[in-house]
Amino acid sequence: MSGFVLSICGLHETAAPPRWDAPCFAWFNEATGIKSHPGNDFSVNRPWWTLTARTPALRSRTMSLPGTGSRSKARRSRPTSQSAHDFPATLCVLDLVVDRSVVSAAKAALIGGVCLATMALVPNVAAAKGKGEESLEEAGFFDPRKRQPPATHRFRLGLSVYYVRLSAAVDPATGESQRFHYAPLGLSAAYQAQFARWMMVRPELVLGANVANTMEAMPLLIHPQLHLGYQGSVMGVAFGYGWFSPPIQNKDAISDVRDGLGQPVITNNHHLGGEVSVTTRVDRGALSFQFRVHGVKSRTQHFELDNKRWRPMIMVNLGWYFGNGDKQRKRAASRKLDRRRRRR
Repeated sequence: MSGFVLSICGLHETAAPPRWDAPCFAWFNEATGIKSHPGNDFSVNRPWWTLTARTPALRSRTMSLPGTGSRSKARRSRPTSQSAHDFPATLCVLDLVVDRSVVSAAKAALIGGVCLATMALVPNVAAAKGKGEESLEEAGFFDPRKRQPPATHRFRLGLSVYYVRLSAAVDPATGESQRFHYAPLGLSAAYQAQFARWMMVRPELVLGANVANTMEAMPLLIHPQLHLGYQGSVMGVAFGYGWFSPPIQNKDAISDVRDGLGQPVITNNHHLGGEVSVTTRVDRGALSFQFRVHGVKSRTQHFELDNKRWRPMIMVNLGWYFGNGDKQRKRAASRKLDRRRRRR
């Protein structure tokens, strides 16, 4: 049988030739029921293990004690049967051979038991950790390494830029055409309120000036908007609606600086679209980047042109959320703790 061998050796001094009824083999005889005889080796075979008993007879040799000098060496004396230092001895050797499959099964069972014990302990540890975190949060302490949910109320101040491609005009004298664009740059102020933990609503107002080649026809911008959607600790997705109409409109105005042709105006602009945002906490505030793609329906007036149509509009906003919500979370934790105390 190929497997792992475990040998157990014991040296028993006797005054007679080695016998199987020596104390070191008595338990073997009783366990196996084998009536052993002096000088014989016996083994017990089982399907998964084999136990073998060997009794080699040894005779010890007397060792003389070293002298008192530093260079004295032990001298090996010739053994004699009459020497007072000679004694017969019996070396008891038990060889236990275990099959490899049994050892492998035992290892697998041990590993499985350790895994099951670990899996049973993990939920308890996680629950204890969660209870500890809840108690700390109720006391007003929060882990700064963890991203907290967005604050319930936040004020946002940002810088917005829009772009809309408008109509073109042709110079009848030279035959050259000129394309016009609408690109207002403005300051946005918004208030964002969280509800249902991860949902938000954000009204916003943008005040700005047109910096494209239609600035003489539409110099200013007043733009209210409303967005509703999901806002997580980092990412946000929202659907928005807005309306704007230039407060100052000079149809077919010509720039005194750039010359060119008459410029168009767009009025009564309604737009719908989506927004994707990324918010990163920085110290006591949060830096926010928003990218929006909307479709705007407007009335375009340019020379003889006067129509209503949909156009794509791209909006980019970079802003700052004031406050990180620590005071609000502490107040909420304090109210929760007070409610629990009143229940008790």
